[in-house]
Amino acid sequence: MFIGACAVAVVANLPVLAAQDTTDPWLLRRNYLAAEIVEVDAEGLEEAALERALDASRARFEAVDQRLVHGTEDGPRLLLRAGEAFPGAFDGRLEALGFERTGASSFRFFGREYDRDNDALAATFEDPERPGLPVTIWYANSPGALADYLTGIGPQLRPGFASFRHGELELSGPLASGGAVQTTALVDRRRVWSERFESDRRLTLLGFTCRVPSSFEVARAVEYLDTLVAARRATLLWADPQGTAAETPVGAIGEMSVIVHGHVEDMRTLLDTADLSTVNPVTRTVHALLAAGIPHDGGAAVAEATARRFLGAPSQAWMAPAAGVSVAGQWWGRDLDAHVAKLVAAGVVPDLERLVETSDAPLSPHVLEPLRGALFQHLAETHAPGFLRDLWTGAVELDLAAERPAWEARLAALAPPTRAVRDALEVGDWRAGAVLVPGPVGYG
Repeated sequence: MFIGACAVAVVANLPVLAAQDTTDPWLLRRNYLAAEIVEVDAEGLEEAALERALDASRARFEAVDQRLVHGTEDGPRLLLRAGEAFPGAFDGRLEALGFERTGASSFRFFGREYDRDNDALAATFEDPERPGLPVTIWYANSPGALADYLTGIGPQLRPGFASFRHGELELSGPLASGGAVQTTALVDRRRVWSERFESDRRLTLLGFTCRVPSSFEVARAVEYLDTLVAARRATLLWADPQGTAAETPVGAIGEMSVIVHGHVEDMRTLLDTADLSTVNPVTRTVHALLAAGIPHDGGAAVAEATARRFLGAPSQAWMAPAAGVSVAGQWWGRDLDAHVAKLVAAGVVPDLERLVETSDAPLSPHVLEPLRGALFQHLAETHAPGFLRDLWTGAVELDLAAERPAWEARLAALAPPTRAVRDALEVGDWRAGAVLVPGPVGYG
């Protein structure tokens, strides 16, 4: 579990559990990494939603549905429930953790009521039925919320837990491998959320409600709003080929909420992550970082949230962030084509299949995401209006063999033709060595 190094409210008066730490967490990690499959038990979750969730997790496993193999495989497990009990051994572990189901769409956790449809809990610990292997549990009060939370999240290897209210992280902390709570490291974000919202300024303009810190320069937020309006319109133009939604965006998708963070640590304090922007998986609220010296996201998060609101979840997970990057036309402040040209020149562009399918070897987001954005942009330019909408909804499938020649020609056209030209490209913002980037938003 990632715990941000930031000022937070530590949960007080929580029970210290006496569960024995039976296994070294490093053994769980080693066995997790050695596994080739993950067994999925998703009682009550629709097949289409489950497939989208597993695709979005980018897990390195072949997913095996437990309902089909009846427990004959032996790998890490992902147990998913929406308003229903887990098998006995797991219910007992959750109970010891402080979890209690109080109704078909409510639960209590550490004395707090989670009674909204979009509240959820996640936990990873040693599988009581498979010693030496981790099990990741996700519980939500409704099937729809469960599918939303799973977007971008897969099985985990480190013991820990997190509870979510309205799609936002509230309580989080590490666990011993056997499930015991390590109370000294618990983090509670409820108070900092409350303090932030009490002091925020609210700007309502052009169908957006922006919350900005009280000390934030309002003019900067208004300037960013122009970017968001353009991103929303550009998204609705491809999502609705008839053009009516772009002319009446608020009527088409409703008001959109944007929470502005003026500093990296402010964002980490509330979200336990930091990136140029994120989209709340449940409410579609956008979090945007507008920090001095750092480029903003160019409206990418609003573009993604707009598409999700108008068309629902994409048929393939890669399309959601790709749609945002495509509309923004940039990657971390650099023109998208210029960034892709450098990837081509460096020889790090993966084949088309790896761009759109789950990969065994994860790629840097600075390679994968801009290339996916460029691919989405390429498809928009080379197909008739309505193609991207049909691709998003699953009405058509991407024919990779047919797309490959035109895609490779586009990349070749971006590549610097000679080494002299390549060397002449500006290189001041490309540094040797490792680049640390944020991981998936939320639990992990």
